[in-house]
Amino acid sequence: MKKFVIFAVAVFALTVSPVAAQEFGLFSVNPSASIVLPENHNMGFGINVSANVGEVMEGLSIYPTVGYWTASWENYDNSSTSNISLGADVHYSMDAFPKGMYVGAGLSYNMLTWEYDYVDPWTGQNRTWSFDDSNFGSSAFVGYAFTMGNFGLFAEARYNIINNFNNLQFTIGVPFSLK
Repeated sequence: MKKFVIFAVAVFALTVSPVAAQEFGLFSVNPSASIVLPENHNMGFGINVSANVGEVMEGLSIYPTVGYWTASWENYDNSSTSNISLGADVHYSMDAFPKGMYVGAGLSYNMLTWEYDYVDPWTGQNRTWSFDDSNFGSSAFVGYAFTMGNFGLFAEARYNIINNFNNLQFTIGVPFSLK
């Protein structure tokens, strides 16, 4: 819990203090779905939501994020890993590339849970063994925001670095503009 409080204060300080000099607000909410490819796991699925809260400087925007993914283990049929992450991303819109292209990086606090279902050899009953852990993580990503008809879409490829659970994530989402 102490790690989480320190992380939350750091994210708040890094997000609010530079943005205080700029326009700050809730500009969009961005729900998305993703395919997740964690190391030593089968393909998993996730859901995420982020929010554009303003630009620190021209082309550099802050996005607090919340995400969840789950994937089963490659070698064990009855086991899975799930992750709830809280973090903040920085998006940089690149003028030298096509309009809508962006790159970025993020920091996150990850709450991982491992579960393994098995039959107890002594009693014959179904049992579940689980283990929880928390780790800080970082990510790098590239994305593209575009319009399709009357609404916007974005697609993103992201590499998340989490202690022993690095993963590649492909995301597609819909930004809902609030201003």
